[in-house]
Amino acid sequence: MNKIKIQNLILPKEKNEKTGEEEYIYFLRRNYNEEKVEQYKDMYKAGESKPIIIHRGTNILVDGFHRLEAFKRAEKEIKKDKRSGYLDCEYLDCQKEEIREKAIEINTAHGIPLTKEERNKQIVILSIEDKKPQKDIGKLFKISRNRVSEILKSSGVSETDTYKDDVLNSYINEEDIKQVEIAEKIDCSEATVSQVIKDFKNQLKELYLTLSFPEKIIEVLKKDKIEITEERLLELLEQLFDRSEYINKQIIHSDFLETNITNINLIVTDPPYNISGYGGSHKISGKIATFDAGQWDRSEKKEFIDKIFKQWLIKIKDMLVNGGSFYIFVDRYLISYIWDLCKEIPELKPKNIITWVKNNPVPNARNNYNSATEFILFGVKEGEKYTFNNMGWDYMNNVFNMPICSGNERTEHPTQKPVKLLQNFINISSKEEDIVLDCFAGSGSTGEACLQLKRRFIMIEKEKKYIDIIENRLK
Repeated sequence: MNKIKIQNLILPKEKNEKTGEEEYIYFLRRNYNEEKVEQYKDMYKAGESKPIIIHRGTNILVDGFHRLEAFKRAEKEIKKDKRSGYLDCEYLDCQKEEIREKAIEINTAHGIPLTKEERNKQIVILSIEDKKPQKDIGKLFKISRNRVSEILKSSGVSETDTYKDDVLNSYINEEDIKQVEIAEKIDCSEATVSQVIKDFKNQLKELYLTLSFPEKIIEVLKKDKIEITEERLLELLEQLFDRSEYINKQIIHSDFLETNITNINLIVTDPPYNISGYGGSHKISGKIATFDAGQWDRSEKKEFIDKIFKQWLIKIKDMLVNGGSFYIFVDRYLISYIWDLCKEIPELKPKNIITWVKNNPVPNARNNYNSATEFILFGVKEGEKYTFNNMGWDYMNNVFNMPICSGNERTEHPTQKPVKLLQNFINISSKEEDIVLDCFAGSGSTGEACLQLKRRFIMIEKEKKYIDIIENRLK
């Protein structure tokens, strides 16, 4: 007969999340049957023995809850010189993950019956944690599957909780399998399979609408113990819904001053320059036209700077997180005024003036130098370290050479900015999954740049005709 010193027995515990108390992991019992403990104690004191069962390799107690307690009590009541500290034992050879199931088998065969509370707790654990089918749980406890289902339901456990992992494993990894086949394979109802798959699809949809990037969705699913490849995820997303649902959620038809948006990491925007009617020109459908955005883009310079633009900057400050950055396109005759205005607003700090040199500017002067530059104010909101990725360069100049929009990229928006130019700013001043805002979205170039760079975006545009252009462009 094998013997083990009781100090060498392993009785692992874990914290019960509901009660906050430490509980034994593998013990089936919650309370002692005092009558049985006393019987075993008298037996041990009389020199008789009934071995406990322990797991070979870990010394975890598998069976012998009452005997162990009886032995401890007997040892205290006999003379010190008669105490051995060793208990007869038998070793059980099985995987550690099988200990609970083996303990139940042994108890059901010849042990003291579990109380109703103890049995129900083990049924829930086997179903939720060990993912054991209800039919097999019933066999363990010698009760019907229907009874197992009733116990789980009364304990707040649904069939979808029980079979979720098995259903999703088949649904994800066996592309052409039918729901009825999954139900037969894992021995559950077809209604349960249908509900699990429906819940999973809703979860995927919500994750895509909030995260949008497959690798980020996969990370979240892994935490939920759901394994899926990027290829399979994209297949399921294509089946679920039109990509336009995500796009529409990110486009807001409004004046940005009337919105209540915060926690923005980066703002890249091209506001009206207040130049309508001042001879500016642009190209639409290959033809040169005088720029005129309407009466709202016509104000006295002082009023435009002190009232309108100041309101915009204050709103931008409120939208940004601490350490957030902003890029604002500004006309040459305004740039110095806006720089000074920015310094007047608490928390905002202008950092540099970027020059965009257009390789193919619209010809707009016969008796003067052709205007081939545009300026961008780069600044940050103080309070935290701001993002600035050097893109592998030791030093980055504040000049970007880039052609204006042409060909298929060109829309009817008069001041459309090239996606590649915006991508530079987004790459430099944000990280993947950051939220980028364009307060004057125009033709949606910022949104397109964000989609290509795995950034989330919000675009605000007050003109309905441009909202239509954005939606059609990005879908």
